[in-house]
Amino acid sequence: RFLPNVIVANTLKLVPNSKVNVSREELAKMVAQGTKRLGELQHDDGGWGWWENDKTHPFMTAYVVNGLWEAARAGYEIDEQLLSKAEESLKSQVVAVKGDKTTRAYMNMVAAKMGLGDFKKPKTFDAKNKDPYELSLWAQAAHHAGYPVLAKSYLTDLLETKQSDGGLAHWGGKKFYYSWQEDKVETTASVVQAMLLINKDIPE
Repeated sequence: RFLPNVIVANTLKLVPNSKVNVSREELAKMVAQGTKRLGELQHDDGGWGWWENDKTHPFMTAYVVNGLWEAARAGYEIDEQLLSKAEESLKSQVVAVKGDKTTRAYMNMVAAKMGLGDFKKPKTFDAKNKDPYELSLWAQAAHHAGYPVLAKSYLTDLLETKQSDGGLAHWGGKKFYYSWQEDKVETTASVVQAMLLINKDIPE
């Protein structure tokens, strides 16, 4: 629940007059509790796994690092040593990770957003044949890394894969390693996020 709490807290700060029945004080407590728990679960190498005592996992490390970075950006106090170890772990895993391509794309997106290391797209990369979820992550990574032309190129390819259903546009995965990456809502949300970052608006 840590990252959702951070996103809600950040949204409330961006829209201070929003009529949301959420206690900002209680939300701050939940974010603090989440940060403390993540510190307890952090592995010796600075990363995180799915469980407390399992191996460090690339996706979970990137997911937690992203949450900590967003919390810091929202103005919450994050232990510097906790975040520093996490960043170093993410940087080393971005270089070493193999296997699931979508995890690699997600890790590069988070690393690029935080300014960690050099952005490097895969050597063999056919954007037109990428699954939309993976490509949306690479588009965001390129944007964060300061490659606007490349980011817009990926976004153009993404828009060509749009699916229509009852007058509504959506994007859906086909074959992914994690089940939620097949979800139309998750994939469409990631594509929309890429649109907002790169174009600042959403085409009809």
